[in-house]
Amino acid sequence: MAQTASGKALSAKLIADAAVKVADVEGLDAITMRRLATELGVTPMAAYRHVSNKDEVLELMVDLVYGEIDPPAGTDWRATLWAIAQAVRTLILRHPWLTRLSAPQMLYELTPHRLALTEQALTALHDDGGLDLDAAMAACRTLSTYVQGATSSEIGLRDLMDDHGCPPARIPAKDFRRRCAGYSPRAATRPSSATFSKPPARMICNGNSTPAWIRLWTESRGLCRDVTANLTPLAPEQ
Repeated sequence: MAQTASGKALSAKLIADAAVKVADVEGLDAITMRRLATELGVTPMAAYRHVSNKDEVLELMVDLVYGEIDPPAGTDWRATLWAIAQAVRTLILRHPWLTRLSAPQMLYELTPHRLALTEQALTALHDDGGLDLDAAMAACRTLSTYVQGATSSEIGLRDLMDDHGCPPARIPAKDFRRRCAGYSPRAATRPSSATFSKPPARMICNGNSTPAWIRLWTESRGLCRDVTANLTPLAPEQ
């Protein structure tokens, strides 16, 4: 049996642990079997005896980090779902590479630790909330999708601020203006009929008030307090 540089017997868990440490610092693109073998001080073929490919490594990584979550105590459905949502958000912020997984891997990969959280949420919704299992599963799926999406946007905002050297929770409106310069004037004047991946700068910055649709846009991503309350409005264009 192969041993790592530290003298421990090589295992799938050790491979996953090494992969998590690399991904936390360098992202998922740095995860290769050769890189993991180097980190562990073994040959790539030795690693392949425990995992067959990168997808299997990613699955092991997801299960390993979800094991960091302590299942909430109690059976109250509101308290249980709130605790799970907060714990998952904290986990994703600690391991932002989770947002770079494919949608099935990020949302639906039912590894043992993720399955344990799902079962606890389903039990609370069924036993305390009175929902049948189909409705409880739909509620769990909705909550999971919201938390994953909102936290992904939160990380994207944090990365944007880092790129511009901004202090936390403050993005100069002039940066939005520059980054959104590609929007057409026609699109910028028709928010109700257009779909934006980010709000056009002239709508954010034209005057001192934030339009209602901007508030809805940010609230849908869990960023209302972080963005709209901290924008520095530009003077209206002449």
